[in-house]
Amino acid sequence: MKPAQLLMRLMGAVLVGSIPAGAWAGEPELKLDRVWLEAGGFFDGSRADSSQYGNLAASLGWEPSAHWEVKLGARVDGYWQTGELDFTAAELDYTENFVRYRSNGTRVTVGTQKVIWGRADVAPPTDRLSRVDASRFFLDDLADRRRAVPGVRLEHYFTPEVKADFFGVPFFDPAVLSDEDSVWYPVNRQAGRIIFAKPLPGFDYLVRNGSFGEDDTGAGGAGLRLTFGGSGIDYGVSVQRARHSLPYYRLDSVIVGRLQGGASPVVALADVTGDTFTEIHPYSWVGGGEIELDAGGATWRAEAAYLSDIPLTSRDLDYFTSDGVDWMAGVEFFPGDGDTRATLQVTGHQVFTDRPIVDLGDYYAVNGELEHTFGHGSWRAGLRFNLGLNVRDVYVNPQLTYVGLAPHEIYVGAHFFSGDDDTGGGFHADDDLAVLGWQVRY
Repeated sequence: MKPAQLLMRLMGAVLVGSIPAGAWAGEPELKLDRVWLEAGGFFDGSRADSSQYGNLAASLGWEPSAHWEVKLGARVDGYWQTGELDFTAAELDYTENFVRYRSNGTRVTVGTQKVIWGRADVAPPTDRLSRVDASRFFLDDLADRRRAVPGVRLEHYFTPEVKADFFGVPFFDPAVLSDEDSVWYPVNRQAGRIIFAKPLPGFDYLVRNGSFGEDDTGAGGAGLRLTFGGSGIDYGVSVQRARHSLPYYRLDSVIVGRLQGGASPVVALADVTGDTFTEIHPYSWVGGGEIELDAGGATWRAEAAYLSDIPLTSRDLDYFTSDGVDWMAGVEFFPGDGDTRATLQVTGHQVFTDRPIVDLGDYYAVNGELEHTFGHGSWRAGLRFNLGLNVRDVYVNPQLTYVGLAPHEIYVGAHFFSGDDDTGGGFHADDDLAVLGWQVRY
């Protein structure tokens, strides 16, 4: 466990100690939050034959008075992959561990907590302070692709419709990645590829034979969000100084100089000591806005964020940064008799540079989810998808779930990928997967 998590727990213990002795009341509640088991098989072409996953999460909650709340939580994730790449791993992680004080419209929370800002269902442009869970790439819903993060949160309601939300992350904890032998790891050492990067001559040699380090020390940043509501319209603005949760793979500058001087990748790599690539998490300033309104029997949402210092790599392999914009516009509605729910979104990512880059760069897509309940509410058929508009990028996830034994869910589904080399669908084009799973949430 990193010192960041330990320190946040100590901070929580200090706050607990500050609660007056006479205020302690109530009984702690031990809760099994979730049990989840899934077995999957890859279609022909993948580097693996099968993928099994298990998750167990539990928490202890205590509200000793009307003003105080204490929560402790942990999770265990298990992974088992077979085939050309095989591994077994079990990982212990914290969930929400905090002390919370609330009074007169103000709530202060200190400890590890899950905070997701924004309105989008897939990837909110203003959600920049949360910790990404990329251990299963894009297979799960947004809530399951976010982990708790060490932080201090101050929320204040000026009125029931007007809220200020400050969140500070004093100790940075990077995104949760899969095992290096997992097909969901963002670096494919066998093929010499990094996700969201275009293939270049010689670049594959560096990926296959180079070394990878990480720079994840320091703070995670802070942000302030103001939200307003009423009359069927909710909107908000936010400003953040945040680090990128997912790593960016920066090539060593000495190797770049050797390559630009005419050396071959073999010679350039042999001449340099130290890591070939470094996983960095640079800071960006983020200014965002969001709006949600009900009209015409549907819920309409829009959200955008302006970002500074987006990390990029030129075709000459120079590292540099550029400003950019992420945005989304979408609608949620219930066609027919109300047993069907549809969510559709158009999203965009733009970087303001004229330099040819290795990175994916400008990207536009349509994504969403269709869900239909039938059999007197016992069955749920769903379809999640993401389709690139300016590039070929396809992800499709059909799923059938039996919910007649609530809170138990039994499901069967599949994940299909295809696309250009520098897209997520293209990177995982050989990793189509069929799954059978069971989960229960309490």
